[in-house]
Amino acid sequence: MLVEKELALNAILLKFGRLHMRNFILLIAVFFCFVNCNGKDTSPVLLKLPGNVGSLRLINTVQGTAASKFMYRMHGKMTGTHASIIGYYGNSDNKNVLYISSFESVESAEKALIKMASKIKKGSAGFTPVTAEQINELLVYQTSGMGLKHFFYQSGRFLIWWQAEPDKSDKTFQDIHTFKFGE
Repeated sequence: MLVEKELALNAILLKFGRLHMRNFILLIAVFFCFVNCNGKDTSPVLLKLPGNVGSLRLINTVQGTAASKFMYRMHGKMTGTHASIIGYYGNSDNKNVLYISSFESVESAEKALIKMASKIKKGSAGFTPVTAEQINELLVYQTSGMGLKHFFYQSGRFLIWWQAEPDKSDKTFQDIHTFKFGE
């Protein structure tokens, strides 16, 4: 593999043989700046979860490919996702679950949120009609279904969905909507 990389580099150097080495390096630097400095931050973000929400402790985490596949099965393709993570809280009955997806851009996350809200807005697929509430600077959507209360919202490049048992939902959501999921 190393030999192939050296051969490729030599081929590039020969192709641009008329350029002085300093000009070649400058050309490479400009190219990478052009590709990576387009005004949008599309770098992957390390996702993290709170260790506790209210009185519920994080008991299991699914991330990487497994989380992405799970999200795909639930929602289909969400264009622009970089990474997903799922956190299970409380006991092992899997009722209190936090789903986070990181997107390429704020705009991609906003589009995914609008699409999600419009799909269940009138109450479908086991959910009650969606309501929206402004909490601090966040527009938070709420619905009920499957015996649980659901909150979902967009914060920066993140789309966040929290489902919890009704008697725990409001208190735990206070912890979730103030948590910083990525740095």
